[in-house]
Amino acid sequence: MSAILSLAWETEGRSTRTKRQIIECGDTAFDHAKMIHYALGRLRNKLEWTDIAFNLVPELFTIKELQKVYEVILGREILDMQFRRDIDRMVIPTNQRRTGAGHRPARLFRSNPGWSDR
Repeated sequence: MSAILSLAWETEGRSTRTKRQIIECGDTAFDHAKMIHYALGRLRNKLEWTDIAFNLVPELFTIKELQKVYEVILGREILDMQFRRDIDRMVIPTNQRRTGAGHRPARLFRSNPGWSDR
């Protein structure tokens, strides 16, 4: 029996929590469930030392959008300030902002092609 991760965002007052739920989806053909599990494990490992997450967000993105990508792949919530510290060298701020929301417009960033841990 294989499973799919379902995500939902719940808002209470000023805070939003991500609710994750495993949904049973029946048997997948052949060994596809194993392949998906293996691929997810590889993706989680590559998050630490590659820019693979930037392929899953638009060219211009908010820090929160990038953080959600990390949280979905890792399967856990990440503290905002810790995440910002960890990716500081990986992003370049732009002078643009995301508009259309009912709150202060969020600053947009782009990936820094010159970052490296080496």
